[in-house]
Amino acid sequence: MQFPVYPFLDSERRKIIFPQLPKLQIIFSHVQRLVEFSDILQYNFFREIAAMLPYAEPADEMQIKDQERIKELEIEVRILRQMLKDAMSR
Repeated sequence: MQFPVYPFLDSERRKIIFPQLPKLQIIFSHVQRLVEFSDILQYNFFREIAAMLPYAEPADEMQIKDQERIKELEIEVRILRQMLKDAMSR
């Protein structure tokens, strides 16, 4: 896969508009070589690389619902305490 060439832009304008293009082309060529090595060796290097990267575990749906329910209960407790405090002061 090749990056598109914009013939209507001269090389100086391309450098101004796409300053990162040479770096992206180099990165792409490295990734392409890794894909070729993976195919030749029948080994998924991308999985190994991904295993080394830190990432946050996504919160499961049950945990999100529990947190929402906890917030609702905390609000309810605050309201009940305020009502009890008001009733005691009368």
